[in-house]
Amino acid sequence: MVKIGDRIRIVNMKGEEHYKGLEGVIEFIDGINQLHGTWGGLAVIPGEDEFEIIQKACVVCGAGIEGHGNNPSPINGDTCCDDCNMNVVIPLRVFWNDNNQHQALIMYENNSIQFIKPEDKFFTLEQLQQAVKGYIEVHPHKVPNHLILVNEEGLMKNMKPNRLASLALGIKVVGPTLICPTKLME
Repeated sequence: MVKIGDRIRIVNMKGEEHYKGLEGVIEFIDGINQLHGTWGGLAVIPGEDEFEIIQKACVVCGAGIEGHGNNPSPINGDTCCDDCNMNVVIPLRVFWNDNNQHQALIMYENNSIQFIKPEDKFFTLEQLQQAVKGYIEVHPHKVPNHLILVNEEGLMKNMKPNRLASLALGIKVVGPTLICPTKLME
C-alpha cells in the first residue's frame, strides 16, 4: 500500500507512454485513491496504471529516508527525514503545544519555517506585509487563537505553492504563510 511521501517509478500509464519511467513523490491521494505527485500533471490510478515503490520519501522535503524515519505529526503524512524532523516538525510541535503566544510562525514555499516576534507589543502592518512578501489577506481557515495570513496577490504574482502549509494546515495556499496568535494583532 502506498502512502503520501513514498517515491514511485511509473512502469506503465494507460494511454500515456511519455510517463513511462518517470519518478516522483506522492503528494496527495484523492477521494478515489488516485495518486498525485511530483512526476507531472496526471494522476496514477492504482489497478489501472503500473508503478513501483522505489523508496520511502520524507513527506516534507521529498528526500529518501534511511532507516525508519520519524513521525511527522502535526504534518500530514507517513514519515519524515531526520533533518526535517529537527528543523520543521519538532519546532512546529513546540509552537502548537506550548500555547505559544509571544511569536508568530512563517511557513515558506521551500519547506522551511521561521519564528518572528513583533517589534513592540503588537505586529505592525508593515511587519505582516514583510512576512508574506506583499499585501496581507486573512485566510478563512480557522486555527484556535491564531490567524493565518497569506499574500493577497500571491496567485497574480505566480508565487509557488506552499506545500508545507498544505500538509500542516490542510489548506491550499501560495507564497509564505504566517500563523499569528490573535493576541499579537491589534
